[in-house]
Amino acid sequence: MNDAPATDETFFLRFTAPDLAALHRDMAQAERQLAQARAEADLLRALDHAGDLGSLLTTDRQQEAARALLTEFLPAARQHPAHEPSAWLLHALATACQYCGERAEADVLFAEALELARLHSWTQLEHYVLHHWGRCLAEQRRFGPARDCFLKSLAIRQALGDPRQASSQRALDVLADHEARHLAATDMPQPTLLLRPAEPRDALCLSVLAMQVFLDTYATQGIRPALAKEVLSSYSEPVFAAAIASEADALCVAELAGHLIGFAHLVFGVSHPLAPPGAPAELLRLYVQEPFTGQRVGSRLLAWAEQRAAEAGAEQLWLTPWVHNHRALAFYRRCAYQDHGATHFMFEGESHENRVLAKAVGPISAMPR
Repeated sequence: MNDAPATDETFFLRFTAPDLAALHRDMAQAERQLAQARAEADLLRALDHAGDLGSLLTTDRQQEAARALLTEFLPAARQHPAHEPSAWLLHALATACQYCGERAEADVLFAEALELARLHSWTQLEHYVLHHWGRCLAEQRRFGPARDCFLKSLAIRQALGDPRQASSQRALDVLADHEARHLAATDMPQPTLLLRPAEPRDALCLSVLAMQVFLDTYATQGIRPALAKEVLSSYSEPVFAAAIASEADALCVAELAGHLIGFAHLVFGVSHPLAPPGAPAELLRLYVQEPFTGQRVGSRLLAWAEQRAAEAGAEQLWLTPWVHNHRALAFYRRCAYQDHGATHFMFEGESHENRVLAKAVGPISAMPR
């Protein structure tokens, strides 16, 4: 069943053309170019102009016409996946479906366009798809995945020096406001999040949770032997049982209604050459299950880690997130962690760049409840 909204106010930051006359001129030109490509039986050129025209029609609030046009060319686009305009057409059709209220279909098409963009390194398309998909997800109140899309789009735009990074930042700000208002308006009682020290009985659940989060982050292209071996060796139940029993480690679990949804793992007295001077503690891992991201679980676990490190006499808390984990990097940046350079994590003969982040831990205050 469609959930077609009645007004533009229902949509999340829908773009409005600042100059309608210019928009209509562009539409007329795209129509002529498409008609000529059809007449000359030039399919690839027709795909290019159809994508342009469909996007312009959607901007002009003619999304039904855009969907009909782009759906006609969808089979041809899928037959030519290495042709970049094919992926742009998928993106345009996803956007048209979104504004026709067919968000489930839009999600499928956005995912298809994003896969092609990443496969062929079409970076410009990638950040467009991420941003537009984020808006579609926000309209579905899927706040965590929407935030992830906006953060990844912002990271690409910042790397490119693209002025549209301001649009990504605005989307993140508006999303946070929408999420806060949604939570405030929810009348259903919410279960209380419990933070507590890990116990021996938690080792099994911590093992499985860690594997899940690791694979969600690093196995975006599927499972390969190196990843499988790393997961089984580093995240086994005995590994967590040993960490829980160790005086050099401290683990805190986040528990909701009797289920573990995240954890933080500290190691005391471990230093890194790039970390600032001072008694060190390493935040080895801070993992939160994907359905619970964006609900301040990570923030509370990090506050616990900083406080626990200070209690143990540490002056600097440091960690090494993966350079491509844009969401994690943005999270720690917001929490005042400073970047001290690149390091490399090795597993199964592979080298992966990480960033060394650190923060001076402050005076001990009341433990978070």
